[in-house]
Amino acid sequence: MIGYYAPGDGIGHLTRAMAVQHTLNLPVITILSDSPHARDARITGNNPIHPLAAFNDYDRLYTDAFPAGINGELANYRGDTVHIARRLHWQRYKAKITASPQIKTVFFTEMVDESQSAWLKAKSESWQNLELTDPPAPDFLQPKLPDRFWLIVAGYPANDTQQLIFDAYLQKCSHVPLILASLTPDVYDTAPVDAIINVYPILPLFETAERIFVSCSQAAFRQTKPYRHKTHYRVFNPGYDNHHARLTMEIAL
Repeated sequence: MIGYYAPGDGIGHLTRAMAVQHTLNLPVITILSDSPHARDARITGNNPIHPLAAFNDYDRLYTDAFPAGINGELANYRGDTVHIARRLHWQRYKAKITASPQIKTVFFTEMVDESQSAWLKAKSESWQNLELTDPPAPDFLQPKLPDRFWLIVAGYPANDTQQLIFDAYLQKCSHVPLILASLTPDVYDTAPVDAIINVYPILPLFETAERIFVSCSQAAFRQTKPYRHKTHYRVFNPGYDNHHARLTMEIAL
């Protein structure tokens, strides 16, 4: 059996899992996740969901972001893995792991630093770059919105979203409404925005938004690539995800 190891409490790893499934044309996959959003069919479709700790039940794993698991728990996994690589605070992560499972293939979904790339290539049989494409969004899931609006995309944790709201509020034009897109709207019921929408996928709204406010998470950064000219990015420091390096690399390119 094949499982997709998607750690974390938010939706970033789940969003990437669905993009991987779509890009590689994979059949139904079992997603291993403890995220409270994992069973939201808007996010994970018809794929079955199992607990993250069930990874030993699978002969092959797609490992998202963390080749040895987020806490090194995959170090002694005996099956084969296909690793879905994104940029990490590599030295911070590497200090936690003592070994890694056998990696058949590494798919680099974005540029990573040299030490991370060298380690992954040394541990794997093959590697290649992979440009992710998200599954098409069903039209009926999208809400009706004003002709003009600024869009804030909620992140995780809530404090990060509050900072994005603050950024947008400081720049706000009085005649343009602020719309917050969040999967947990009750958390922000006192936020200084004009409306809160619970919608997924958010990608179709990027084209019509006049301005976009997002974090430098990989999913947000990748999905807003065509809209750099109207996107405000906020760098946070979420554990192992290297927002600063991602933004710096984009500026260098």
